[in-house]
Amino acid sequence: MFITSITYHAVMCVVLALYTFRAPTVLTDVVLAATSLYLVIGSGFAAILSLIEWLAPGSFVASSGAEITWQKMVYYSYVTLTTLGYGDITPVGFYAQAFASLEDVVGVLYTVILLSRLVGLHASK
Repeated sequence: MFITSITYHAVMCVVLALYTFRAPTVLTDVVLAATSLYLVIGSGFAAILSLIEWLAPGSFVASSGAEITWQKMVYYSYVTLTTLGYGDITPVGFYAQAFASLEDVVGVLYTVILLSRLVGLHASK
């Protein structure tokens, strides 16, 4: 299930990224595609992080001591992607920390690259 979900999210990311960044003008559909891409990135990382937790139980720890479920991993993924970092779930395993850090970087870079693209298209008019 995890591999199928990760593959689906990867394909969706490629399709949405190509549509978003190849558009010659920014219209509503491009903004919606860019927003969808950001959300798909978050849910794709949730699948990857869930796979890590499934393969190496205990890679993530909740401060409340609660079990890490799929829903908690989706929540953690979006908190990480947006760099909020509430701290209620902590990656403690090597791969968990590596992919959480990668998601942080992707979240920041996506925002910067998207905004610079939109400003560049707007300025070129």
